[in-house]
Amino acid sequence: MSTTPNIPIKTGAGAPAWTKATGTGTQADPFIPSHTIENTALSPVNTALTAALPTGANAIGRVGGLTVEISATLTRPSDISQYGDKDVIANATSGASVLLFPGAGRAGVTPASGYITKALAFTDQPSYSLLQKLHLYHTAPTPRGDNQPFQTEIADANRYIGIIDFPAFSQEAPGGSMAFTQDANIRMPFVIPSGTTIYGIPEAVNGFTPAASQTFIYKLTIEQN
Repeated sequence: MSTTPNIPIKTGAGAPAWTKATGTGTQADPFIPSHTIENTALSPVNTALTAALPTGANAIGRVGGLTVEISATLTRPSDISQYGDKDVIANATSGASVLLFPGAGRAGVTPASGYITKALAFTDQPSYSLLQKLHLYHTAPTPRGDNQPFQTEIADANRYIGIIDFPAFSQEAPGGSMAFTQDANIRMPFVIPSGTTIYGIPEAVNGFTPAASQTFIYKLTIEQN
């Protein structure tokens, strides 16, 4: 019996063999070749875990939605021209801009999606007490000038998210410096195909005589996916 500190094992035929890195495989010169064992079932998993993330998918580590609040401010022209029912409220009669709500969608995710769960509107005229609508789009819509009828455009159909129907503006106790309204009973889904911005156009449901340079602020609460 060999006195060398080798480990005896059996071959497939039942013959004795001993472990060593090199040799002929006899007791005097034991040898079992080394092998690399690869688990082919786990190899694709390793590849997937070590691969770079594709562009637009770097959202690892966040579980569930993220709630954000985004505001947009509009200052109407310096005139007191009467609005008719269903007129646009904008920052200019020509060359007007639409409202921008940047960051509505989660950055780095394309397409960005989520839910609008609350909408607020404020004005610096506390006596203002009428209804408004806020038309929302996932892509920049056709601009409308201030005090022009809000005419729906077929070109905007595929950009349209929906409408916020605000109740009448009001103030609390007299003597304040603003009037406001809110709709907290909404859960409006949206998908932004490119970027993170939602666009808006306010509409005066009721005609009114504005203050010159009257300001409106619109705030959306959003759950991002």
